[in-house]
Amino acid sequence: MNEKLEKCLRDKDEVILNERNRVLINLNLTEREMSPKDYKTSDCPKVAYVNGAEKYYREVPIKITDEEWELLQSKLRKVAEIEKSKKVIPKPKHPSSLSPISGGENTISAVLIGVAVTLAIITAAMGIIVAVIMESAALFFAFALSAAFQTLPYFAFAEIIKSLTQIRDGFEVQYSENFSRGKNQNK
Repeated sequence: MNEKLEKCLRDKDEVILNERNRVLINLNLTEREMSPKDYKTSDCPKVAYVNGAEKYYREVPIKITDEEWELLQSKLRKVAEIEKSKKVIPKPKHPSSLSPISGGENTISAVLIGVAVTLAIITAAMGIIVAVIMESAALFFAFALSAAFQTLPYFAFAEIIKSLTQIRDGFEVQYSENFSRGKNQNK
C-alpha cells in the first residue's frame, strides 16, 4: 500500500477513535485507570480511597467492539429522533393589546411607530413650507431638530414594549415546558 495512503488511513482511524472515546466518556461509559504513583498528576487528577489510602486515577472509556459501537450509535440516533419529536411547540399566545401582528411587531409598538413617523412627516413638511416662505434654511433645520426630538420618545417606547413582550413570551414558553415536564414525570 502507498505510504501516503497508509498514513492518511491511520490519521482517519485516530480521529474516529478519539470521537468514539469522547462519546463513551460523555455517556459515562468509563472505568477507572489507577495511577502507579501515589501523588496527583495531570494524567490522573481524580482521587479515590482504596483500603483507606488515597489512590489517584483517571476516567478512561470502556473497551467495546465495533459491533457494540454500531449498536450504540443506532440507539443514540433513535433516542435523538425521539427527543426531537418531543420538542414542545409553543402554543399561540392569548389575544391582547400586546399580541403579535403581521411582521412580528405588537399593536402598541406599531401604533407608536406610526405616530412617530406621522409626526416626523408633518413637522418636516411644515419646516419646508415655513423655510420657503421665510426664505431661511435655519428654520428648516430648527423644524428638523424639533421633529427628531418629538419622535425619539415614541420610537424608544415602541422598542421598550417590544422587548418587554419578548421577555414575557420567553417566560411563558419556559413555564409551559417546565409544566409539561412535571406532568410527564408524575406518570
